[in-house]
Amino acid sequence: MRAVKILVSSLILGVTVAPAFAQNDSQPTERPNNNDRPPREGGDRPRGPGGGPGMGMMGPQLSPEASKAAWEAEAKGVAASLGLDAKQTSALIDAYAAARLSHTAAMDALRKKLMEEGDDAGGGRERMTEMREAFEKLNTTEKGKLERAIKDATSPEQAKKAMEPLGTFSRQWDGMVDAVLGLKLDEAKQAETLKAIEKYVAATGKAMSGGADADRDARRLAMTEARDALNDSLKKTLNEEQLKKVQDTMGRGGRGGPGGPGGAGGGGRGNRDN
Repeated sequence: MRAVKILVSSLILGVTVAPAFAQNDSQPTERPNNNDRPPREGGDRPRGPGGGPGMGMMGPQLSPEASKAAWEAEAKGVAASLGLDAKQTSALIDAYAAARLSHTAAMDALRKKLMEEGDDAGGGRERMTEMREAFEKLNTTEKGKLERAIKDATSPEQAKKAMEPLGTFSRQWDGMVDAVLGLKLDEAKQAETLKAIEKYVAATGKAMSGGADADRDARRLAMTEARDALNDSLKKTLNEEQLKKVQDTMGRGGRGGPGGPGGAGGGGRGNRDN
């Protein structure tokens, strides 16, 4: 059963298009050291979209209150980028929050189903392919639901642009936004900082969209360029201490990437600390 859990977690990591994968493809995935982690609300095994043991690279799930605040900030930022009016912005916020909850529930249900099937479902390459296809189908379905909801409040072109960051369902994005909100920046600096993070999320999501068949060198270059651009932007609005707090939520995709200070980062936390 433990082997099944590891396989399921690995597959979720492999098929979920999220900026949490912003790391050098040539580096092996590091297993988090539980003894070095700060305490988290609700225990040391965060849950969320594809959450559970082994999901640290995607970032831990924030508390419900922090998640709601992060999702609202993310949707508001996208709405501002698209020039949506107040009514459209409100609709986008509601649609996105509903989509994130739906994606969380669907991912948890699928993971539970696969765990229950366990070794009885067989193994090997064929089983791996079946499980991967199941996760890919889930993500496609959930993204489709979100895009249809967004189209009800915007134009098709606006919906397409909105899906670039929002369709990643990224918990790493949540953690970064949560960290920025906790900094209590002035309105202009916060907006500029969140905009830079939104661009990073969209860029890395696009880089990962090709899946396993994508050109690895091209993907690695795109991820590196996205990290460099983000770090350059954040240095314009944040001081060194503030920058570290945001980069800490990015794990190896942030502080360990080119342009950032050395060292491995941790995951986002549900309780912000200044």
